[in-house]
Amino acid sequence: MKNKTSASVRDENRRNAKTRRMRSALSLLLAAVLLFSVCGLPVTAANRKPGDVDGDGKITSADARLALRRSVGLEPYKENSAEYAACDVDFDGSVSSADARLILRGSVGLEDTTKWKKPTASAVPKKLVSKDTVAFTMQIPEGWELRFGWDGEKMLLIRVYDPKQPVNQIFYATDIVPFMKSEAAAQWYGRTGTKMFSEAPVLDPPTNETLFKQIPKLRDYFRNTVKSEETVALLPEIYDFRLIQTLPSKTTSKEYAGLDESILYGSFRNENGSAKGEGIGYASILDHFGASLTDPITGIDPAYYFVYNLTAITSAAGTFADYQEILCRSFSTLKLKDDFVKKMLKNSDAFFTQGKAVNDSINGVYEKINAAWDARIKGDDLKN
Repeated sequence: MKNKTSASVRDENRRNAKTRRMRSALSLLLAAVLLFSVCGLPVTAANRKPGDVDGDGKITSADARLALRRSVGLEPYKENSAEYAACDVDFDGSVSSADARLILRGSVGLEDTTKWKKPTASAVPKKLVSKDTVAFTMQIPEGWELRFGWDGEKMLLIRVYDPKQPVNQIFYATDIVPFMKSEAAAQWYGRTGTKMFSEAPVLDPPTNETLFKQIPKLRDYFRNTVKSEETVALLPEIYDFRLIQTLPSKTTSKEYAGLDESILYGSFRNENGSAKGEGIGYASILDHFGASLTDPITGIDPAYYFVYNLTAITSAAGTFADYQEILCRSFSTLKLKDDFVKKMLKNSDAFFTQGKAVNDSINGVYEKINAAWDARIKGDDLKN
């Protein structure tokens, strides 16, 4: 065995050191590749920019095509997926052809895509403050405003809203009437000169989705026919209502079960289009006479619908998950005063006088809405 010279030992040490450096560099490179594969790719809604549906870092016509396909159900993106969030560039909680159009315009520079940012809910109030009126007590979010009006009979309208962003709101109406059963019935009343019915909104079919789509017509009815700007100011500005999801709901009373008591989660805009919102809507639609009065000759039913417990709890688009808890908690504190309830019952119909207390009705609405939202959250958790 030959003894190694000092020169050969030095050469071997240099080769070993070089090998160790190469191995270390290779390890760092592999670690960097792994890190990039896990953290660098836009795999979540949080780090994929709006409009970049395919996640390639660019906004192109291909992204617009994917968004359009998702709007008609041809792409299987789940609501909680990164792809779905990237499609929803107007942040109204749903994906539609309007989103695809915006993405296409953005891909050719006709839209400033840097302005596509999800609204923040940094102004969500943390505290409720007590309000005491002649008709009811309620705790409302701090800094918000409360308005209400009563027609002297059974229509009480209550609106709580954020003056800085009025689509952040709670709206409740004990009763609103009339809603016609068909356009033919409205025209029939028009021939008799009865504007109260001929110009009333039509619920055909009598569903809550139809009802919320008819709120613009309801506002026009009170503005132009009833001539009550005070009522118009209290009614929520819900225009272009679009249903996102029907939440699970159970009627609280078989005796007073409405034609529709579904709880809706949807999106909308305000009257002038300057703000978009989303939230929960509910109402109970009842047939005024409880049976059809269809004329055998004309085939027209001149009866109409009542709408009870019309409720809208909403916030700016993309923020309802942040606002839901404080808004529902506020709504749950609404309590009508006994003396006021007696006045309402005196001028009311069988719906109230046959033992259905108004406060119990309000509590029932709150419980239904809260349970429906909890069920939706649990459903999303199961999807995740």
